[in-house]
Amino acid sequence: MMTGMNNLIKSFTDYLYDVLGVKVKPEEWDGYRYMPVFLQNMYQYFVVQILNEKCLLLVNYEKSVTPATLRKHYELIRRKWSGPVVVVREYIRSNDRQRMIVDYKLLFVVPGNQLYLPDIGLDIREHFRRVRKEGQQFSPSTQLLVLHVLLTRNYAPLTSTELLNVLPYTPMTIKRAFDEIALAKVGTLRARGRERELRFEVSGLKLWDAALPFLRSPIQKRVATVFDPSVMPTLKAGLTALSTYSMILASSPSTLAISPEAWKTAKVNVDIYDVDYEDDNAYNLEIWRYDPFVLSSTNAVDRLSLFLSLRDTNDERIEAALDEMMEGVEW
Repeated sequence: MMTGMNNLIKSFTDYLYDVLGVKVKPEEWDGYRYMPVFLQNMYQYFVVQILNEKCLLLVNYEKSVTPATLRKHYELIRRKWSGPVVVVREYIRSNDRQRMIVDYKLLFVVPGNQLYLPDIGLDIREHFRRVRKEGQQFSPSTQLLVLHVLLTRNYAPLTSTELLNVLPYTPMTIKRAFDEIALAKVGTLRARGRERELRFEVSGLKLWDAALPFLRSPIQKRVATVFDPSVMPTLKAGLTALSTYSMILASSPSTLAISPEAWKTAKVNVDIYDVDYEDDNAYNLEIWRYDPFVLSSTNAVDRLSLFLSLRDTNDERIEAALDEMMEGVEW
């Protein structure tokens, strides 16, 4: 049991870092010795600093503990601990979560699934806004999910199970993307059976405007290379792609985009070597943070990702072409 609980507390720390960008270091709480024996045996106790609040974690694997029983335990523990008390469980049934929130006002964290900490909610939101102001943006997987919704115009409530068939990510990655979107207040999370459901309160251009401050260029790095594009999965990008969406003329060399996974494979299996940009046989290759093929149905990258890759270009000609391209987006 102790090993299982240690694994659970590690999942908790990883989850907090993924969701909030906060690193925490739980420390065992000696005060458990003054608890009734049954409480000493039922939980493992940790003290942890979450943002500006010191919390007591009750780590528990026992699924049979009802919300009403948890509330009784909570009252006993509060006699020895004055700060927030947070239940950490591997799994909580959706109806039990509802009772814990509505009926008993219990704080809890289900790593990889849900974080309910209203007592420090204001601090979390303030922290999140501060992090955003400092330049942190959506992770690549979260950005791809939001762009997928905008490009497909599928604004119906989404679950991770539904997205597994269309996005190249694991359930855990999609759940983390849901959390990022909810914390940014771009969407909201609700329960649907045993799953969480992501809802967007706005759609189309309004959703794009709401998400835009959290979106970044998809380009991880650029390299000038000579290779045979027929043996690598690439799409037109940069000005080469912009010339297909606007009246701007493409420049030389051609610009192509490739996913990070395909780039790693190509470096091992394909003849590639770096060259100067002046080489007529070279390609300006962009290694993207996510797979550009997921969002594109043509031989060029999608309009929204292309806009993000070029929006910081200080060139009136390119800016005008981007405006022309975005006028063609069907919201």
